[in-house]
Amino acid sequence: MKNVDRVMVKRFRVGELSSKYAYDYDGSQFEADIKAHKERHEFLWNEFIGFMKSHNVDPRELRSMFTRYYEEFLQ
Repeated sequence: MKNVDRVMVKRFRVGELSSKYAYDYDGSQFEADIKAHKERHEFLWNEFIGFMKSHNVDPRELRSMFTRYYEEFLQ
Protein backbone atom coordinates (compact mmCIF):
# COMPACT_ATOMS: atom_id res chain seq x y z
CA MET A 1 0.00 0.00 0.00
CA LYS A 2 2.88 2.36 0.68
CA ASN A 3 3.95 2.12 -2.95
CA VAL A 4 0.52 3.28 -4.08
CA ASP A 5 0.73 6.27 -1.74
CA ARG A 6 4.13 7.26 -3.14
CA VAL A 7 2.87 6.90 -6.70
CA MET A 8 -0.11 9.11 -5.93
CA VAL A 9 2.01 11.79 -4.24
CA LYS A 10 4.43 12.10 -7.16
CA ARG A 11 3.33 14.39 -9.94
CA PHE A 12 3.74 12.55 -13.21
CA ARG A 13 3.51 14.20 -16.58
CA VAL A 14 0.56 13.16 -18.71
CA GLY A 15 1.26 9.78 -20.29
CA GLU A 16 4.10 8.93 -17.91
CA LEU A 17 3.75 5.57 -16.21
CA SER A 18 5.52 4.32 -13.13
CA SER A 19 8.19 1.71 -13.83
CA LYS A 20 6.40 -0.41 -11.25
CA TYR A 21 3.84 -1.24 -13.94
CA ALA A 22 6.16 -1.31 -16.96
CA TYR A 23 6.26 -5.11 -17.21
CA ASP A 24 2.78 -5.71 -15.84
CA TYR A 25 1.42 -6.78 -19.21
CA ASP A 26 -1.87 -8.20 -17.94
CA GLY A 27 -2.48 -5.30 -15.57
CA SER A 28 -2.84 -7.53 -12.52
CA GLN A 29 -0.49 -5.50 -10.30
CA PHE A 30 -2.13 -2.25 -11.33
CA GLU A 31 -5.61 -3.65 -10.64
CA ALA A 32 -4.45 -5.03 -7.27
CA ASP A 33 -3.06 -1.62 -6.32
CA ILE A 34 -6.27 0.12 -7.38
CA LYS A 35 -8.33 -2.34 -5.34
CA ALA A 36 -6.09 -1.84 -2.28
CA HIS A 37 -6.35 1.93 -2.67
CA LYS A 38 -10.16 1.78 -2.89
CA GLU A 39 -10.36 -0.47 0.18
CA ARG A 40 -8.12 1.86 2.20
CA HIS A 41 -10.06 4.90 1.02
CA GLU A 42 -13.36 3.30 2.04
CA PHE A 43 -11.94 2.32 5.45
CA LEU A 44 -10.63 5.85 6.09
CA TRP A 45 -13.91 7.39 4.96
CA ASN A 46 -15.93 5.20 7.34
CA GLU A 47 -13.56 6.01 10.22
CA PHE A 48 -13.74 9.72 9.42
CA ILE A 49 -17.54 9.81 9.18
CA GLY A 50 -17.88 7.79 12.38
CA PHE A 51 -15.62 10.20 14.24
CA MET A 52 -17.41 13.27 12.90
CA LYS A 53 -20.84 11.93 13.84
CA SER A 54 -19.75 10.78 17.29
CA HIS A 55 -18.32 14.23 18.05
CA ASN A 56 -21.16 16.20 16.43
CA VAL A 57 -18.78 18.13 14.21
CA ASP A 58 -20.36 20.66 11.88
CA PRO A 59 -18.94 20.43 8.33
CA ARG A 60 -18.43 24.20 8.33
CA GLU A 61 -16.03 23.82 11.24
CA LEU A 62 -13.92 21.45 9.22
CA ARG A 63 -13.02 23.91 6.46
CA SER A 64 -10.38 25.75 8.49
CA MET A 65 -9.16 22.53 10.07
CA PHE A 66 -8.59 20.88 6.70
CA THR A 67 -6.87 23.98 5.37
CA ARG A 68 -4.52 23.93 8.33
CA TYR A 69 -3.90 20.18 7.96
CA TYR A 70 -3.15 20.60 4.25
CA GLU A 71 -0.69 23.42 4.93
CA GLU A 72 1.11 21.30 7.54
CA PHE A 73 1.12 18.33 5.16
CA LEU A 74 2.86 20.39 2.48
CA GLN A 75 5.69 21.44 4.81
